[in-house]
Amino acid sequence: MNQKDDLVTLLRVAMSLEALTIPPYLTAYWSIKDSPTTNDNQEAKKIIHSVAMEEMLHMMSVGNILA
Repeated sequence: MNQKDDLVTLLRVAMSLEALTIPPYLTAYWSIKDSPTTNDNQEAKKIIHSVAMEEMLHMMSVGNILA
């Protein structure tokens, strides 16, 4: 193999890793119940949502590199 092939392989592994991390983050996000009286959980939901979005952006970036 050459360096380009190695890079493509590593990028595909990175994309797979990103794809595997998104579902747990979204499951955590969707499992947090909204409280009708307080905003206790809103900050946690925002953070988890933000992390999930970042993972999606990483996956998109890798896809763009591979395209």
